[in-house]
Amino acid sequence: MFQVLGNFFSLFGKKDNTKEEEKIFALGEKCREEEKSNEAFEYYVKAAEMGHAAGIFNAGVCYSEGYGVEKDARKAFEHFQKSADIAAEQNNAEAIYDIGECYGEGFGVEKDEDKARTYMEKAGDMGFYYANKYGEVRDLTPKCVEFFTK
Repeated sequence: MFQVLGNFFSLFGKKDNTKEEEKIFALGEKCREEEKSNEAFEYYVKAAEMGHAAGIFNAGVCYSEGYGVEKDARKAFEHFQKSADIAAEQNNAEAIYDIGECYGEGFGVEKDEDKARTYMEKAGDMGFYYANKYGEVRDLTPKCVEFFTK
């Protein structure tokens, strides 16, 4: 459902983060690059606990994919929800979209297509465009296509 370790690990701006949070997050990134999944996860969780937006999201991706931790859809969703709340403040449409995807697929939360549509429309209004049911093809150009296929 979610791409792990790709562009998602650097989605959020880092305003309001202390230097210590940045250092901890950077250690997580270094561990990820070295394929030390358990250590990367631990650093992301530590950064998340300090309020680091990318750390929160990355911990969710780890839970989603079982990267350095046992898969746990509920914990993944909780982290994605926290990151979406921050994303709304930072105008990050992709994180908002991902919450819609969770609701649409019932990933870590009860399936709710109305909530999925609401989050996806909000992401579209913010400039994030997608195609195919729940975004298998993501088109970031200004030509939005339907987000639910029938």
